[in-house]
Amino acid sequence: MDLGLADRTVLVTGGSSGVGLATVRALLDEGARVATCGRDADRLAKAAAGLGAGRDRLYTGVCDVRDADAVRDFTERAADRLGGRLDGLVNNAGQSRMKTLDETTGDDWRDELELKFAGVLHPLAAARGRLRASDAAAIVNVNAVLAKQPETRLITTSAARAGILNLSASLARELAPEGIRVNSVCLG
Repeated sequence: MDLGLADRTVLVTGGSSGVGLATVRALLDEGARVATCGRDADRLAKAAAGLGAGRDRLYTGVCDVRDADAVRDFTERAADRLGGRLDGLVNNAGQSRMKTLDETTGDDWRDELELKFAGVLHPLAAARGRLRASDAAAIVNVNAVLAKQPETRLITTSAARAGILNLSASLARELAPEGIRVNSVCLG
């Protein structure tokens, strides 16, 4: 299938495993240039080694999306290494906390909300200028069905995911005049 991604450049956060790694693989298979980051250097190196074909179109780097400066630096290095442009951003960094309301601390709430929201807002801030220059700019915020169907043992994650769904809708409206399409994909 040709999705029109050949020679496009896409940045994927959280690309060392799971959905992020599968996204990186699919983009490379479509002929895209891909930059991906993760927090664990060993997992990232193992993931990159397992990709095989297309690795010449791959840039990886250790980066924590909660650190705005690190995200900006990674994005600049990645874009420069892959030809200077950026056509897409897949915000996939995240985790789930298995706790009920009574088990959840204030730190749990803060950490969950920070990771989910920084995981969208920091990459957006770093990539926005380059995305504006693309003729087909797109942002995909990887989300979960928990955004609409919360579960009791995933209270912080469910609440944060609902916020990301709303943020994505707001960003879609605000960035459309800049030629940047924004969607949230709810997995599950």
